Amino acid sequence: MYSRSELIEGRQATKVRFLDGAGRYGIVHFSGHGVANLRFPLQSRLVVESQTERSDGSDSLRADEIVRQAFPRTAVVVLGSCEGAEGAQVKGEGVLNLARPFLAAGVPMVIAGFAEITDRPARELFLKLHREISHGISPASALRRAQLGMLKGSDREFRTPAAWGLMAAFGGTIDSPASEQERIP
Repeated sequence: MYSRSELIEGRQATKVRFLDGAGRYGIVHFSGHGVANLRFPLQSRLVVESQTERSDGSDSLRADEIVRQAFPRTAVVVLGSCEGAEGAQVKGEGVLNLARPFLAAGVPMVIAGFAEITDRPARELFLKLHREISHGISPASALRRAQLGMLKGSDREFRTPAAWGLMAAFGGTIDSPASEQERIP
């Protein structure tokens, strides 16, 4: 859907590879597992491929690591993971979730879900979302259109709000994620 893109998957989908590349793109889409830590929000994490055979933490990209990164060209991060927006609510601060460290690192908008999302409806929702964004629709409006498309679609499984209703946009509003060359997942 975008003029240029980079897909990182399998054994290549490591923390280092993600962090080295994410800031170069206008749109970053993470598809994988997210784990919210309600007691210690900065320990919430995205699960990535381990860089080593031993358990040294390289199989997780933690919130405290994300917040220290630079995302100079990134306008939108889509967290296609469970629990991306799940987190502890702190009075005066709001919800501390996996969306928040990207916002703190300078990403203007994050799209994430509050609960588990199953593969088939997630795939359909994210295809619709990216199709809308690639046509110049703002990410928040693109999410709304994708959700309405699911609601009005012919597939009964997709029409239920449980399939798409817990996805939300966090951050400020932006008209377009970036120039055509920068719209890259």
